[in-house]
Amino acid sequence: MIDHSKSSSRRRLSFVSATALVVAARIAAYHVASALVAAALIGAACAWGFPDAEAQEPTPPPEAKAPATAVTKAAPAPAASGTSGKTPEMLLVPAGEFQMGAAVDDKYSLGDDKPLRRVILKAFRISRFEVTNAQYRSFLAATATQHPKSCSPFEPSGTQHAPEGPTWSDPEWNDATKPVVSVTWFDAYAYCAWDGKRLPSEAEWEKAARGTDARVFPWGPEIMKDSPVANIADEAAKREYPAWRVGEGYDDGFVHTSPVGSFPNGASPYGVEDMAGNVWEWVADWYSPAPYGEPGISNPTGPAVGDWRVLRGGSWDSTLHFIRATARHHNIPGFRSKSFGIRCAQDVAE
Repeated sequence: MIDHSKSSSRRRLSFVSATALVVAARIAAYHVASALVAAALIGAACAWGFPDAEAQEPTPPPEAKAPATAVTKAAPAPAASGTSGKTPEMLLVPAGEFQMGAAVDDKYSLGDDKPLRRVILKAFRISRFEVTNAQYRSFLAATATQHPKSCSPFEPSGTQHAPEGPTWSDPEWNDATKPVVSVTWFDAYAYCAWDGKRLPSEAEWEKAARGTDARVFPWGPEIMKDSPVANIADEAAKREYPAWRVGEGYDDGFVHTSPVGSFPNGASPYGVEDMAGNVWEWVADWYSPAPYGEPGISNPTGPAVGDWRVLRGGSWDSTLHFIRATARHHNIPGFRSKSFGIRCAQDVAE
């Protein structure tokens, strides 16, 4: 089930009245839209081949006054077996245009990914897999005696980068080959920069996931029950969480996170794996409920400022409409969840 535990962080209230009104309007619009879209999606779930599909909603963003700043000190990383090292195998995504977002008449869209529009990107590389516990542990070990110099300029003073809570000591979550979870946007930024990389932009993430043919999922137009392609809310999860309504007949074999690369048949056109399900992945952009940029925009990087950062890809507790290649989620940068993880990107020399 989604981790609904509240963030340990608390934001100082410093909004001027005009900003508060804007933020309140954004929140209201987001929740109204989410409710309407969720109802429509549940009613139409049969068309996706899952008669009983009903959303486990992603971890919702706190109210605007809940902060992205103060992050409490976490326990040191426990020892664990498994390979360590930095992010391996960066895959090339060639320069060129692709179709980003969803068509205006797409009834399965969550709304904030519309419309379908042409976006042009320069070439970049993206990690084949999500960052694992073993890789993240290497980062913590390397920065144990000195705070990493790779942190975001937005990072609050005193931020600690070790994941908090039982997930960091529980083998169910902390296996060396599984994706690191309970990481904030600040953790993701610092890890990728320490590794000589960066977070992908939202546009880069989407192109790496869907290619140039505007596909719905990384692997194609529909889910494949006979050949599992992603770790999502399924029959395995329902055995652990009987109250969940999941995709009937689909069983990926995992209740929670799975080792990275467990579903090669679900790879994107560029060979990138686990871009649907397993963990939501932080990207660089601030969140805007409306798409940014005009059609044909080159290398968009999102709004200059914001309250929330974007996550993409869905997770182990997501139903189908949340693992679409266009689906967007957002949360405050200091929030930790068992559903949130990391993937890195890298510039290509021109």
